Amino acid sequence: KGENDLAFREYRKALESDSKDIRESAWFAIANLNLRRNNLDEAEEGFLNAIEINPSKGAYYNNLAWIYMERGEYGRAEDTAMKGLELDPDTDYMYLDTIGVIQTREEEYMDAEESLLKAASRADASNAGASPLKEIYTHLSELYELQGDAGKHASMQDRLKGLH
Repeated sequence: KGENDLAFREYRKALESDSKDIRESAWFAIANLNLRRNNLDEAEEGFLNAIEINPSKGAYYNNLAWIYMERGEYGRAEDTAMKGLELDPDTDYMYLDTIGVIQTREEEYMDAEESLLKAASRADASNAGASPLKEIYTHLSELYELQGDAGKHASMQDRLKGLH
């Protein structure tokens, strides 16, 4: 509902739980809220705490990779996203998307396009729904805009419109 302060309070209360599962989920939620607010240090702490409780959740590594990417630590970001992919190959499109964005920021445009197109194909094949495809197409659109490829950029914009 957008009530972030209330959400923070409730998740902080959940950290006092005796249940590891509840604490793990609370740390992940707190980290995501901090990431949305661009509080990178606090977000990193939350993801690392969630990983400490359960190091087998690929999504934790994927979101942690975004923090490293935002800091310009591209090698570390890619390694972290790859760790998530190893742990969670069933949703590989999520990690391939992250890796594609990292490659875009590193100006490795050919590799980025390959990763993002593979992510889109895998998301579509797994019937992941419109939300992951929307994110992937947005990243492809941004890539094509950076490359100055107006035709591919327009094509991605059309695909995005088709998902609404």
